[in-house]
Amino acid sequence: MGSKKCSCGKPIHCCRRHLGLFVAACLGYPSRSGYNTVETDRFQAWDALHFTNPPRQSTQLAAQRHFLEMVGRQPGIVLADIDPAYLNALLPKPFVAAPLDGKHNYQFSKVWRYDQPQAMALVKSGLDQSLLVYALFVSRKEMAGPKSRLPVVPGYQWTILNHTDTKAVILKLAPVASEQRALP
Repeated sequence: MGSKKCSCGKPIHCCRRHLGLFVAACLGYPSRSGYNTVETDRFQAWDALHFTNPPRQSTQLAAQRHFLEMVGRQPGIVLADIDPAYLNALLPKPFVAAPLDGKHNYQFSKVWRYDQPQAMALVKSGLDQSLLVYALFVSRKEMAGPKSRLPVVPGYQWTILNHTDTKAVILKLAPVASEQRALP
């Protein structure tokens, strides 16, 4: 009944056209995907198979991996601009991650307060327990900016732990008499 009402002529021709439209729709035709396309003569499936930009690795994940390669599994406190919940989930149990200061993702929380005084208290508590204290930056550019954001502890100085040309920078809080290279 429905095939007799088809305007294509014979029912087999109508089925072929419907099948052709269905296949074209499954392939994503017509599409304007891509950069500055005016015409609609593209297939989304073709664009998906020939995607030019490979996915990039997260700089935060790369910094965390580099940190573990350099430090190992020694327990310690890690101050970073990286989200502490993210870092605590990725770092092994002996580490505790915390923000550098009040400039973090949770700064507007009414429940949780964390700023320079809390960072200093955490660092002093860690030093009292003989824990190592680190600062982790995603890049040298980020390290150059917030130097003043690092807690200043009398008798200690921030020293560069990794001397390689990697993007992530790791600083360690060491006694002033330490022979490691001090932060410029």
